[in-house]
Amino acid sequence: MKCNFLSHNFLLRFTFFLVSILLTFHCVSQNPVYKKYTVDDGLSSNEIYQITQDSKGYIWLATSKGASRFDGSRFENFSIENGLPDNEVLMVTEDKRGRIWFKSFTGPMAYYDGTIHNSSNTPWLKQLEFKHFAIAFTPLYNGDVLIYANEKVIYVLKDTTLQIYKEERCTNIFEKRDSSVLIAQDNNLIDNGKNINAKILNIVEHGKYITYYNKLQDVLLIVADSGMYGYKNQKINYLGNQKPISNKKGGVIISDNEGYFWNTDIAHLFRFKIDENAMLTDVHSYFDGISITNIFQDKDNNFWFASKGEGLLMVPSLNIRLFNKAAGLQDNNITAALRMKDDGIICGTMNGFVNTIGTNNAVEKPVNTNFGEIRKIIQGGDNSAYILSFNKLLYKQGIEIKNLYTSISVTKSIARFCNGDVIIGGYNHFVRYSNGKLKQVNLKADKYWRIYSVCERTINDIWIGTEKGLYNYKNNLLVDFHHEIKSFNGWIDDISKTRNGTMLVTTRDNGLAIIKGDDIKFINTTNGLQSNVCASLYYDSVSQKIFLGLNTGLSVISFDKDNVREIKNYNPANGLLCGSINSISENNGEILLSTDHGLLVFNEKELHIVAEAPRVYITLLEINNKNVELKPDYTLAYDENNIRIMYGGISFRDAKSIEYRYRLFPVDKEWNYAKSRTVIYPELSPGAYQFIVQVRTGNGKWFYNNSSFRFTINKPYWATWWFRILIIIFIITLIYIAYRFQLKRELKQLLAIAEDRKRISAEMHDDLGSGLSKISLLSDMINRNNSGEDMKPHLETISRSSREMVEKMGDIIWSMNVKNDELSNLIAYSRKYAMEFFETTPIRCIVILPESVPLIHIDGKVRRNIFLVVKEALHNVLKHSGADNATLQFDISSHSLSITISDNGKGIDPMKLSEFGNGLGNMEKRMKDIGGTFYIKNNGGTHIEISIPV
Repeated sequence: MKCNFLSHNFLLRFTFFLVSILLTFHCVSQNPVYKKYTVDDGLSSNEIYQITQDSKGYIWLATSKGASRFDGSRFENFSIENGLPDNEVLMVTEDKRGRIWFKSFTGPMAYYDGTIHNSSNTPWLKQLEFKHFAIAFTPLYNGDVLIYANEKVIYVLKDTTLQIYKEERCTNIFEKRDSSVLIAQDNNLIDNGKNINAKILNIVEHGKYITYYNKLQDVLLIVADSGMYGYKNQKINYLGNQKPISNKKGGVIISDNEGYFWNTDIAHLFRFKIDENAMLTDVHSYFDGISITNIFQDKDNNFWFASKGEGLLMVPSLNIRLFNKAAGLQDNNITAALRMKDDGIICGTMNGFVNTIGTNNAVEKPVNTNFGEIRKIIQGGDNSAYILSFNKLLYKQGIEIKNLYTSISVTKSIARFCNGDVIIGGYNHFVRYSNGKLKQVNLKADKYWRIYSVCERTINDIWIGTEKGLYNYKNNLLVDFHHEIKSFNGWIDDISKTRNGTMLVTTRDNGLAIIKGDDIKFINTTNGLQSNVCASLYYDSVSQKIFLGLNTGLSVISFDKDNVREIKNYNPANGLLCGSINSISENNGEILLSTDHGLLVFNEKELHIVAEAPRVYITLLEINNKNVELKPDYTLAYDENNIRIMYGGISFRDAKSIEYRYRLFPVDKEWNYAKSRTVIYPELSPGAYQFIVQVRTGNGKWFYNNSSFRFTINKPYWATWWFRILIIIFIITLIYIAYRFQLKRELKQLLAIAEDRKRISAEMHDDLGSGLSKISLLSDMINRNNSGEDMKPHLETISRSSREMVEKMGDIIWSMNVKNDELSNLIAYSRKYAMEFFETTPIRCIVILPESVPLIHIDGKVRRNIFLVVKEALHNVLKHSGADNATLQFDISSHSLSITISDNGKGIDPMKLSEFGNGLGNMEKRMKDIGGTFYIKNNGGTHIEISIPV
């Protein structure tokens, strides 16, 4: 139900009071049972202007200090700090797009869709900054909003665009049942563009009336000084001069789901119906002394009342009457009550007063018994009643109350037996009152107990309930009753008997015990009872119903032939706002509940026991401590894996009993049960997830709506399939490159080996082959010539050739040994060879070495070519230089090895180079093959310099 009928008079002024109401009919005044919410409960202000309910089920309140959203247990408040233009919020309503609109006292409009939008953070809202505040703000079914701000123009807001709808003045705008628009003006109606019966409205004084459109009945009510008018089917009918309906400024009129109309002028609140004769019927006045500013009925049929200074009042059922101190009783703690046939209701209070409530629901003058707490009231004969106080037995008939018995000990219970005798339970004794005589019976027992309940099963069989268990009193003997059963060993508060003799016993741990002969069974939570703590009991022999007062509410058991047919539970969840139940009585369907909140009077059939299922919503989602917009699905990066979720349930009947269960698939293998509203999942692994939260009240069914979302945490790029494929391709490529490199290396090595073999073969052919051939020829010559003198030169030649072959073989072996592939070995071997070569010659050889030789690898080919060049140069010095001194010098720089072979001989005559044969050419070629250089010059002898990069 949208409260879009408010006028600016209501929104601005709440100080007009009804001076006098001339009632020409009977009006019942009462205060209903209600919950009260104030700033102490979290409400932003106790001064409330308007109430509405959004499509999700939240209750929204416009107050003098901001707006409040209520879910049944918690208020969430919005003010200037949250983005409202003004803290004085006069109206809150929802459009069909789900936006919650706020109309402030200063004029600017704002709306909420998870965050507050105003003209500062949402530029298009500047269109709604009118010169005056909006008198009418009417959301339409198609999503548009009609707005009138006292500028002779009605605007239409289409999504985010403001357009002119009609150039007219108006006092209110309504959308009719057929979606047409009805505009109320000072002296006219415009129905779907058509002017209606302006002359009739002219009798209504300007600004002295209020209007309300009832969509259910398709009728517009107009309340003026001259009376009430009804507009329907394009006709205006005069409904008469109806009192006490008020059209004072600030007045509000609405209707509810039961066909009643409500009218408040801030000072008075009335509920009434209009009969077929256009007269008011069934008029009730509510909340006398409380200034009610607005009324709203929610989807659960709860009534909400906004007040001026008293906060928010919630009434689950108007059919429950409440009698307390505000209604005229002496105490709110009612201990016992009984409906009398002719004299209304009598009830007792904790402070010892006996109150009478007349048949017209008027509370009569109370009687102070001065006897302490009233414990119990039972029916006597001839419209009389027995009243048990702290230590007195009183008898009431008519208006007279007299004392029948005074006890020196505390009395706790009273019962009337079949023969009319009255039994009073005291401290280890009971008193029988019969025919005006009293007889005290002392219990013969080892221990002393207070008797909290007493009931006659037969004339000689009395059942007694104490704080120590259940007992039978037979033939002057007290016998315990099945004390091996735990429940009969504890506190027994109440005992009753059915019309066929079955005994009913309350327990404080196992519900209700039903005892028939030797058959004992318990009715408890396993059978559908709402609690096992049972303190008070009433059995109606006519309807055969059992009424149980539990610590959680009232349970009614339909009982037939000792069989339980049905159990109905009444508690705050289905409209029964009762405190601790002290006693129960029933008469022709009317139930009297004596509670510590007052006396509740109602008919079971009139209770709204069916309430809308509780709802639950995700209210906040934080990812890595950052609030994100709520969506049904999310895709997150691998490091967006710290999730915090807040949720909330909505229940206005019994919010305290709300329970939640949540589950994150596939992390949680089972449901997690909680009372809290927050859950945190830290450092989730990559994967797909779904979060679900459900809600219930009490032990009811679990409900789920709009409380689920999915999210996927992506894997890091190095864990994705495509990255793994790239890595595999990369590794395969590396392996292939390495394989190719190895193949090339092995091929190169094979070629090098082949080349070395070829070289070694050539060297062995050239060097060793020629030497061996020479030795072979010399040997043949020796064999043919046996002369000793002739053999000597040949033997010397064989000896020299053999030494040369050994030398060459040593060179070949040295060049092939990889252990010698270091620069230091090359230098050492070259030095050794030079020193030994010149040792027996007239040439003195000097070898100059570097101070240090770095660890540098030189392969066999390079090493051999260098050595052979050095060797050839030394041989040339010996053969051709004619020198007496030779120098072999090694120099090492950062990038090269330089070797210089020099002598002080005659040098090389360019004209005689042929003497050197191919030696110099071979030396130069060898250096070129290994990337080195070869340089020769004459400078006081021969000077050869070779250089090789290392």
